[in-house]
Amino acid sequence: MSAFEAFSQNSSSPPGFWNFTSLDGEVKLRGQYRQKYTTINDFSEFQESSYFSGGLRLNSKSYIWHPNFLKIDLGGEFYPESNQDDYLVTPDRSEVRTLKGLNIGTTLFNNKPITLQSWANWNDSFSNRENLTNIRSNTIRWGNSLLVRNRILPVSISYNKNNWDQTETETGRTYQTDQSNFEVSTQKSFTDHDRNELRYSHNKYFRRDANLTEIENITDNIRLNNNLYFDKKKRYAFRSFIYNYNRHGSQNYSVFSASENLTLQLPQNLRFISTYNYYNQQQESQISQQNKASAYLSHKLFLSLNSQLFYEYSHINHTFYTETRNRGGLDLHYVKKIPAGQLNLSYNYSLLRNDMNSDPADLQVFDEEHLLSDGEITMLGKPHIDVTTIVVKDITGTIIYQVDFDYLLIEQGDYIEIQRIPGGQIPNSSTVYIDYVAIQTGSYKYDAHSNNFSANISLFNRFLELYYRGQFLDYKNVEKSDLLVLNYIKRNTIGGRINIWDAEFGLEYEDQNSTITPYKLMRYYLNLQKRINKFILSVNGSIRDYNMVDENINRKYSDLSGKAAYAFKPGMKLDLMLGYRHQKGPGIDLDLLTASTELNIIYRQLYLTAGVSTYQRDYLEDITNYYSLYLEIVRKF
Repeated sequence: MSAFEAFSQNSSSPPGFWNFTSLDGEVKLRGQYRQKYTTINDFSEFQESSYFSGGLRLNSKSYIWHPNFLKIDLGGEFYPESNQDDYLVTPDRSEVRTLKGLNIGTTLFNNKPITLQSWANWNDSFSNRENLTNIRSNTIRWGNSLLVRNRILPVSISYNKNNWDQTETETGRTYQTDQSNFEVSTQKSFTDHDRNELRYSHNKYFRRDANLTEIENITDNIRLNNNLYFDKKKRYAFRSFIYNYNRHGSQNYSVFSASENLTLQLPQNLRFISTYNYYNQQQESQISQQNKASAYLSHKLFLSLNSQLFYEYSHINHTFYTETRNRGGLDLHYVKKIPAGQLNLSYNYSLLRNDMNSDPADLQVFDEEHLLSDGEITMLGKPHIDVTTIVVKDITGTIIYQVDFDYLLIEQGDYIEIQRIPGGQIPNSSTVYIDYVAIQTGSYKYDAHSNNFSANISLFNRFLELYYRGQFLDYKNVEKSDLLVLNYIKRNTIGGRINIWDAEFGLEYEDQNSTITPYKLMRYYLNLQKRINKFILSVNGSIRDYNMVDENINRKYSDLSGKAAYAFKPGMKLDLMLGYRHQKGPGIDLDLLTASTELNIIYRQLYLTAGVSTYQRDYLEDITNYYSLYLEIVRKF
């Protein structure tokens, strides 16, 4: 009864056992004709389908007695279709369609010192990945959260459950995931000069991949984050982050780390930053302990010259080796106004002394991080890798990608290059984590001298920009084993771009003389963004032409995409889209063309969409031609 008495007497919401506040939704009708022709080597298949779909989506809001007592959100959607076969998932331009779905959410004691929320969601959907792979997913999610608000110690508690099944309809690959997570967190400030956060989570994870590999892990994670400021402007600050992670099951793994940072704003425009890191990692019969300390002293002279001195020390004590690294150097950045423009100069010098003590042995590498982007060369970190041991994972470490479906491996001398495959599970420009076994190179010492220089001239209000970048990496005092491969680099990059109104044109030449991946690269690019009254145009294009010197091969990546939109009047718009990608080289040959046009008309609460799309792909002799016409009518309320 005390909860009822706490309700505001001035609220405009009338009390009552059941109060229905809103209902919205839509009724949708859709018709589509599709045609698809596929050729794989000597096998050909023609598919033709026409279907009709329609459905209803509803969302309601209500409350019991008062909005601050119990709020209820209930919704669902159902879109039956005339065909329930593979014709439904023929590739289209960027389609995501929920066929069936149901969701419910409740909030008890909203805006009160104690708030309890519960929710559940179920849906069955089709989606398309990069116009290359079609996916059907079934997901069931539910959870609860408890929020306790007070000035002494606010607490948030939550539990979430997620079950997900996915099928790639083109390849037949299936995936199953079952995950639950319990989390408790709190935030507290004891004064006006500090902020502290403590978070604990307990996670259970199960996954079965297409090759029937099963992963089942239980994880406990604790994070403590503290920030202490010594002045009101936060010029003097101490930050601490302590992290403990323990995982057991299919992949036993534990990490304890601590990071302590001190920042001081000194007189005479000087700034000092020091950091200490401790890292302890245990996994699969390996233990690694690292101590790392660094110090940076920076200075700003007027608005022109920024300079920095730095020193870093690192010591790793691993089960199979010990390594000590001492690195120091200088950073300079100079900005100067010149007649008709601006000059930017940067220089960096560093000296690294690396001392490794070990015996040649098989070394297991875990969670090596790489960013995979189309048209970029990505090499694994160590030489002499056993290719059969390579495992590529997503950022969570639980989704296992498959070679020749999601990525390619290319030998580059003693190193391995990795490339993502368009249409696989790895999105473009995403981070992956890689495990593998490599031969530990044995004991060695060297001094690495790195010089980096860049210059940029901008003229006539950025109408013309010219730039140069140079990177030079050399080694001295080398004491090495026979298996050590040092990458001597001389990289020179020169380029320029012209900015005319809303368009940018550029070209760039790069010459990398490297002991591992020598190449010569020509890059051309165009970017155009233009709006004229009711007309909007966007065009982006690039060409990357690699000459891989040691392999005596060429790799060429060409991309062109364009979008145009014209608004005839409010509520009536025509969209045109065109995309083309061409890849040429060993194992990467691809021609992909997508084009579509769509007319959208809105009249009051009636939405009309009509469109035409086409899709043509030739990827390693897998040829697909696709055409589609569709009409959709939606009435919202």
